[in-house]
Amino acid sequence: MGGKVSFKHRPIRRLGLLVSVLVLANACGDGEISAGGARLGPEASDPDGGVSSCGVCGDGEVCSSGTCVNAPTGTPYGHVVPADVGVTIGVGVAAPVPTAPYTGPNPVTASNTTIENVVVNGCLKIGNGSPIDNITIRNVIVNCNSHFALHLYNATNILVEYSHINNLSDGKVVYMENAWGAEFRKNEIQGGQDYFFSAEVVGDITVTDSYMHSNVGGCEAHADGFQWWPARNNGFFHITGNYFDPNNPQIGFTGVLFAGDEGQTVLMENNFIPLWGYYPIRWYGAGNKFTFRYNVYDQQYRTLLTTTSTTPCVANPAGVVLYEPRSEEIGGVYRCNRYEDGSFVEQQYISATAPLTHDITDCPTYP
Repeated sequence: MGGKVSFKHRPIRRLGLLVSVLVLANACGDGEISAGGARLGPEASDPDGGVSSCGVCGDGEVCSSGTCVNAPTGTPYGHVVPADVGVTIGVGVAAPVPTAPYTGPNPVTASNTTIENVVVNGCLKIGNGSPIDNITIRNVIVNCNSHFALHLYNATNILVEYSHINNLSDGKVVYMENAWGAEFRKNEIQGGQDYFFSAEVVGDITVTDSYMHSNVGGCEAHADGFQWWPARNNGFFHITGNYFDPNNPQIGFTGVLFAGDEGQTVLMENNFIPLWGYYPIRWYGAGNKFTFRYNVYDQQYRTLLTTTSTTPCVANPAGVVLYEPRSEEIGGVYRCNRYEDGSFVEQQYISATAPLTHDITDCPTYP
């Protein structure tokens, strides 16, 4: 099948508006999630500095920028695995593995564009300063060896699915700069120093059912799965069903998530958290609202937490905190997170700075 670039209209995409109201909660603030009639996570500020409230959201919905939208949980503790590549995720699933080279514009500057079934030999930039909207990237291989394998620049409503985005350099795989309303689903994300890096105003981002692996860099690399610095996220991040694997014994200083600015509202659930650094989940800044639930930590952490590590760059037990908000002003929700053997993460290995209790009441059944 040859490569294709098409131009078409696609309705503005959100996380999915849930019309029926099943179980009602108290009024939810921006970034809050209704679950069983309870609110998960406190209110977050809107872009103008006030509190954006949706009123009453239905069970399983989240308030995002003043609108109640569906925040699907998927299967608790359910995530993709590396063997899913080429079967249910990545290239060759939605269509045959692409071989035709991409010959379209780069950077892409026209809204309502679909790029599919091609190989980009180099990096791909969506937007060049002027606003760009409604872009689909499907069944595409990007082979980059420079700063940003996929650069979203002043872009809105982006869908990237069934693709393989690879950066051979120590740059970023996906760099989002003033990006809003982007959905990444069923992709293979490879290489780079960071898988996802956000700058300026970024929000309403979903990353689901993807395999992210093989970071580039040594001990001094500030390598992260997600890094938000210096980004002000006034929308919502939903990270679910993913499998992280730095696959690099020299990666040990940072971790899966490093959030370093204010105003970020994140739901992170059903992910596999690998052996990765002193603080696999770490975030700073006032106004951040995190819900971290139903995630599975690499079983190797149980050994690391009780013995001296011999792995290069990986911390010794006294330095490891599995979930670390670095401010007493913030806490969030930490609920029903386990190791691979099904046991719960111990209280002493979370939140060395901010008071936070691991809620293990009424947890879903572990597979």
